[in-house]
Amino acid sequence: MLTDKALKNWAKKPEPGQVQDGSIPGMFAIVQNGQTAIRFRIKYTHNTKASTKALGTYPKTSLLAARKKAGAIIDDLASGLDPKLVAKRNKLDIQNSPTLNQLADQWIKEEFLNAASDQKYTKRVTNRIKEVCKSIGTLQASDIDAPMLRSSLLAMRDRSEDEAARTLSKLVDIFEFGISLNLCERNPAYSIRKQFKSPKPESRKTILDRNGQQQMIADVLAYDSKPECDLLFIISLISGARIGEIAGGKWDEISWQEKIWYVPAERTKKPRNGPRRAHNIFLPSQQIILLKNLKQITGRNAYLFPSRAKSGHMSKETLKTRINRAGYQGKQDVHGFRSSLSSYLNKEFGHLGNTETAVEIMSHRTPQGVRAIYNRNDYWEEQCVLWQYWADYVEGLLPFPLGELGLKR
Repeated sequence: MLTDKALKNWAKKPEPGQVQDGSIPGMFAIVQNGQTAIRFRIKYTHNTKASTKALGTYPKTSLLAARKKAGAIIDDLASGLDPKLVAKRNKLDIQNSPTLNQLADQWIKEEFLNAASDQKYTKRVTNRIKEVCKSIGTLQASDIDAPMLRSSLLAMRDRSEDEAARTLSKLVDIFEFGISLNLCERNPAYSIRKQFKSPKPESRKTILDRNGQQQMIADVLAYDSKPECDLLFIISLISGARIGEIAGGKWDEISWQEKIWYVPAERTKKPRNGPRRAHNIFLPSQQIILLKNLKQITGRNAYLFPSRAKSGHMSKETLKTRINRAGYQGKQDVHGFRSSLSSYLNKEFGHLGNTETAVEIMSHRTPQGVRAIYNRNDYWEEQCVLWQYWADYVEGLLPFPLGELGLKR
């Protein structure tokens, strides 16, 4: 057993050897071969891994001081903390490392909410982070390692690889935020990013040949449904817009005189860089007819396609469900209407000037490339011409006169 007297005598004639303290489990003093210094150390086990921690050298570190350090390590182990990480935090002046819950909340308030304006998006991200924090949120952020974080994301990855990858990217931001504030010293999320990758997006299913399109339209319209659902189908097909922009449309967005549907920015898709942008949709003669037929049915409501749902309008899933039930699941996607429009117009009218760029803008996509950066022209006149060409083509695919859509047949 170590005592002050025994240490003094040992220091006078330092022979190689090891003596257990006896009062602190795992603590001992040692003189290694070829050396004269008496060093205090402690052996411990954390997460099934055996380790040894230096406590100081005698007589610079007294027996009492060494025992205090060893006692603190025992206390850390009892609290589930890794003594080595505690030592690193102390060295970096990170004694009061927050829990992951606290760090995530601070990041959301100070960083995330200042950059994100869409409420649905912020709610979705916040819920994903809370899901991860259910298992490890009460742990100090500095104590969380890559295996812990990986384990907390596995259930989410089994459900959706894309969802898990997006959540991990936010966790990378959270830990980087903590490092910048000296609240933690490493980023365990960054080291597992290669294990959580979003799958490559599949191309939207769409039918491109005329006969196939004609049959698909006939089959979907033959499926028993409400007249306004027929109109939602063909109006969406002609517009080339995202279904969310159409299903949530309001009558006060329609300018009959200008033949324009003004879709507000809050209902458009947010681009990766920059804010949401309003989307103007030209109304060719066929759309005017269809909208007037629709107005006879839903004109007393604020929404074009009203519903008893909480949103007040039809879900964007309504049309997808109808197409699937008509027998086109995996063959025709609602989003594929945009591909049909683009493919047809570029093939038939690509020889006209600026067709490709105009079609991109019609679909509310941002044209890519260096040329697009400097060319800010929206080619509205070209858009209007092309929309009319497309509407003429779609009308030719219908199994009955376009004016009868939405009316009792």
